[in-house]
Amino acid sequence: MSGASIEAELLKFSEEKIQRMRETIVSFIPKLLYTRHSSEAGFQSVQGDAFDTTIEGVLKKVATYKDQVKLS
Repeated sequence: MSGASIEAELLKFSEEKIQRMRETIVSFIPKLLYTRHSSEAGFQSVQGDAFDTTIEGVLKKVATYKDQVKLS
């Protein structure tokens, strides 16, 4: 087997460099856009980030529950 091992290459990074890379990755997470699959139109882009998508889902569930309570 030629070349260096993956572990040997990763061990070359300093703790400070690893911390900076982690912080960079974490800073990207809220900026990710989600894509939803719709059987009618294929994949559709959804505006917002993970937080927006979560809140939208919770609000839809609350509205559904509220409608069910009104009916009973």
